[in-house]
Amino acid sequence: MITFSEAQLLAWLQPLLWPFLRALALFGALPVLGQRSVPARVRVALAAFIAIAAQPTLPPVPPVALDSLPQVLPLVAQQMIIGLALGFSVRLVFAAVEFAGELIGLQMGLNFAGFFDPISARQARKDTSAYVQSSAHSRHTPLRYKASFSAGVPAKRVATSS
Repeated sequence: MITFSEAQLLAWLQPLLWPFLRALALFGALPVLGQRSVPARVRVALAAFIAIAAQPTLPPVPPVALDSLPQVLPLVAQQMIIGLALGFSVRLVFAAVEFAGELIGLQMGLNFAGFFDPISARQARKDTSAYVQSSAHSRHTPLRYKASFSAGVPAKRVATSS
């Protein structure tokens, strides 16, 4: 039977644990990988891959007993804060580029049409009322339908004069 001592397990796990926690916090806050469309298993697998790949280049870590909460909690918080700060700084850059694109689109007149943005799960513009021409009574008397898609109000039929 193979036996391991606690010191051997700590020597194997600790060099992987701290980069893993930092990468996991980073992937949780990144704009592309932090979305709901990316499964949590993918983020955990990527964080584990980065921790394993980065481990040989990192300096040796001093041993910390993982069963003592007062020693481990500050180290976990430190790694999570560093990872979240890195992720949010990248998110800030993405938001600045998105805002610049919206300003350019506003200046060019490209954003008059509204669309649903699946990444942020919100409506991109508030131009959601549509007028549809129809000929219900005759071909020469068009009726105007106004439908408010955002409020869910049923369509009203308004007769217009021709």
